[in-house]
Amino acid sequence: PHSVLKEMNPKSCPDRDLFGELATAFQDAGYKVLAYMATEGPAKLKHGVQDAYDWDPETETAPSVDNWKSYVKDRYGSDDEATLKRAYAEVIVKEYAERYGSKIDGWWYDHSVAGNMKLIHEVCKKANPKTIMTFNKGKLPCCQNSNPGLEDYTFGHPTPHKKEVPSSQANLRMVKAVEKSNDGFYYEDDGEPSLAHLFMPMQETWNRGEPVFTEEQAVDWMSRVLSAGGAWTWNVPAKDGRSKLQQTSVDFASAVGATLELNRTGES
Repeated sequence: PHSVLKEMNPKSCPDRDLFGELATAFQDAGYKVLAYMATEGPAKLKHGVQDAYDWDPETETAPSVDNWKSYVKDRYGSDDEATLKRAYAEVIVKEYAERYGSKIDGWWYDHSVAGNMKLIHEVCKKANPKTIMTFNKGKLPCCQNSNPGLEDYTFGHPTPHKKEVPSSQANLRMVKAVEKSNDGFYYEDDGEPSLAHLFMPMQETWNRGEPVFTEEQAVDWMSRVLSAGGAWTWNVPAKDGRSKLQQTSVDFASAVGATLELNRTGES
């Protein structure tokens, strides 16, 4: 839920705070919670108004975008791009960051070229100084400190799937980069560290398809990254609108995890 979005675009967010419920449950079970945010915001600064959920091709309008821009102009006196980026940080992000506080252990911001990264960083760190952050802005495939001073871990985006499937050898350079890191970290001249982290789709694209990795390859790449001190995140797609995870991907992740644990401890 969001107080501003709920008033201007009722269909854009739920009444139930499912994220808060899940964050609490995960932390109570001993898991860290990282939140994904699309930095383009309600103004759709990355993908354009045509990508809005309520885009009407007949009128070529999206009321959700128009309502947001109107709100921003009334509040700030302008709805130019810089102001829309500021409003996203100060209105959208700030409410979530302050509400959840320590319930969000980390943030992964997508489409970060479409946002004010410095301001977003300030807002999130003020709400929870211990939270970790990264921004998807930099050369792909990424496994380097792309945004010194703003990222605590690398955004780890592979080669775009339109060019290569995630399991392609083109992404092996990411694994090798972690192996060359300083115990899993990249340090800039000023000493700011960034944890070497890979964020990898398990399937053909981010949100659909079947796993394209073999279990052997997944175990090999993950083992090498983890042994070098880095971190690995799998993207697992939802099967349908009810947020049920795709079972084949869940089974694959379970098998890979079991093999990694067996290799680590000698016990299944």
